Amino acid sequence: MPKALNCVLSFEEALKLHLSLGQILGHLNGYDRSQSAGRRRGVNLCAYTNNARIVVVEANTDGEPRMKSDGSGGTAASGSVA
Repeated sequence: MPKALNCVLSFEEALKLHLSLGQILGHLNGYDRSQSAGRRRGVNLCAYTNNARIVVVEANTDGEPRMKSDGSGGTAASGSVA
């Protein structure tokens, strides 16, 4: 497991990532943060190094993503992952 993952993105790819994060953060903002379930929700940013893909999905902060087992259910922003 690398200690750091350097991602080089073009402007268009960085814009896709920005929009993906903005959408999921807007969705998370709708949760009631005074409830423990709302405080547990967060974002899982997953970089797949074998096919240069970055996926942003909603997840519990205990590490359990709310994502289908086939990898769908998130917002993808493709880019070169170094």
